[in-house]
Amino acid sequence: MSRIFIVDGYSILFRTYYSASDMFTSNQIPIGGVFGFVRTIFSIIQKYSVQNLVITLDSGKKTFRSDLYSEYKANRVAVPENLIPQFGILQEFLEHSNILHLRKDGFEADDIIASIVKNQEKSYISVITSDKDLLQLVDDRVNCIDFFKNKTYLIQDVVDKFGLEPKQILDYLALLGDSSDNIPGIRGCGEKGAIKLIKEFGNLENIIANVESIGNNRLRDAIKNYADHGILSKELARLRYDVPLPELDFSLMKINFEKTRQFLEKYEMKSLFYMFEKLRNQNAKSIIGNQVQEVQIVQNKNLLANKTLKNTQGELF
Repeated sequence: MSRIFIVDGYSILFRTYYSASDMFTSNQIPIGGVFGFVRTIFSIIQKYSVQNLVITLDSGKKTFRSDLYSEYKANRVAVPENLIPQFGILQEFLEHSNILHLRKDGFEADDIIASIVKNQEKSYISVITSDKDLLQLVDDRVNCIDFFKNKTYLIQDVVDKFGLEPKQILDYLALLGDSSDNIPGIRGCGEKGAIKLIKEFGNLENIIANVESIGNNRLRDAIKNYADHGILSKELARLRYDVPLPELDFSLMKINFEKTRQFLEKYEMKSLFYMFEKLRNQNAKSIIGNQVQEVQIVQNKNLLANKTLKNTQGELF
């Protein structure tokens, strides 16, 4: 099976912005976040010899989660002033490079990722993200990679980190909440308590249904008093697998190297030229390799056809 790499785009942009927030072009255009983003994408492609790639992005508009809970993400600080123009510059890079990128009004990037995972059932998937929410996707063909920490999460890695199976991460988030998204969780239920309850009862619904069986008085009272918060939190943390998506071509063979170079020159990213040339050479080798493979497939088919023809002739004469 082929492998598709899915990049959680804005998680990388924000991460790289804060590590280079004081980078500007000679015309005083803030560029640190996008510079780091481009460098990271080049690094990912080179490190993993990526041939199939998609970058997913939030639309920046209201989603169904805000309809469920008006306070969803309400605690987030304003986007830094120097980062605001970089969203447009990032879009410019994606359009120039011709790398597949997706956003969908009403949904978050996480939902797009989950929907791609579901739709591409015949492919291995690597999700590049530092978002623990996406660990619920990990299974025998899907892994998550925290690129900046050089950490790959397979099923056992999730178990080692949380003490839970990937499919139980949703219930973990429902109980514990998520302060980064202002998901409330169940007040009074901490990390250890959440893990203990999930191991004992399996999921949030069973925990609520068997609340009187909880031995710890504090946890039992928390579940009784804030069960509705847990139910809401589970819906907020639940990934959507039904985002309508077009037919997708993930191949990197269609990268527009000339326009990518123009973009790098325009925004004075000269230190990325070396990585850019390595990427172009890597792409050229992949194209040659694919062409050789296609020739071999055709040759094998011809050999098989000739062999079949000879056998048929032998039978006839």
